[in-house]
Amino acid sequence: MAVAWFRNPVLDESAPLIDRDSVNDRTFGVTQSKRHPAYVYSINGNATLMHKVASVTIQWYAYVGSGSMLGRLKQPAMIAQTICGMSKSLTPERSRTCAVPLPDSVLCGRCHGEEPTFKGHRKTTTSGVTKQEAHVRLGCVVAGYPSALARDAQAVAAVDPVAPDSTV
Repeated sequence: MAVAWFRNPVLDESAPLIDRDSVNDRTFGVTQSKRHPAYVYSINGNATLMHKVASVTIQWYAYVGSGSMLGRLKQPAMIAQTICGMSKSLTPERSRTCAVPLPDSVLCGRCHGEEPTFKGHRKTTTSGVTKQEAHVRLGCVVAGYPSALARDAQAVAAVDPVAPDSTV
């Protein structure tokens, strides 16, 4: 069943728990996003590559207790599947999304139809970039989605611009 599993899921208290056996559909509570950012990368210490996003699934239910019940999440889990077959959890503490990566970012070779960027246990790419250099180069020219706070501030500034030399 395609349902998220978390250690401590934040459940919606107003929604009732659902018996797992009563749900026969494998796609219960799972939505495919129609629009998604082009690239995703992890922000942990080992992250080195920018991956191309194939699809994003939004999961609304999580296993509860011993896995016999399903509970509705307050905030859905968003998971990006990359072209190379990886899955990235789209949470602020684990990953970032990009519309346009930095020009010197190291892209995943498998996502772009080429040989793996770090083949086997090599520490460098075929172009000579080390994993440490690739980690430092991760970043975006244009971020995937602005935060709600930044988006609201931009909307207010666009509607009600205040000239700095105006006196009231």
